Amino acid sequence: MHSIDDILNANLRFDKITIGAKRLAFKARGAKGGEKVKFLFGGLDQDKKYFDTAKGEMETTLTNAWKEYAFDLAGDDLRRIKSGFGWVLGGQGDGVTFFLDDVRYE
Repeated sequence: MHSIDDILNANLRFDKITIGAKRLAFKARGAKGGEKVKFLFGGLDQDKKYFDTAKGEMETTLTNAWKEYAFDLAGDDLRRIKSGFGWVLGGQGDGVTFFLDDVRYE
């Protein structure tokens, strides 16, 4: 197990996966519908020793049906992507349950 400092300061990366990719796609749905989620990739800014060379964010409100989402990566510099995919859930009162499937760089 590595500490967050080890991860932030190590030259670990996903370039064998990301180089040449045109999009980052995934499927998501909420347990009930109405769940607000921010999906992202490339969250390490240039103030870090080994920063992500591209980043993207999208906020959405999920339904209870599966839907495909995608980041358009055309033209992005994907040489060093350390934080390949993530999400943020803001305070929504109750716990939030959502499901992901088929996350892929293609």
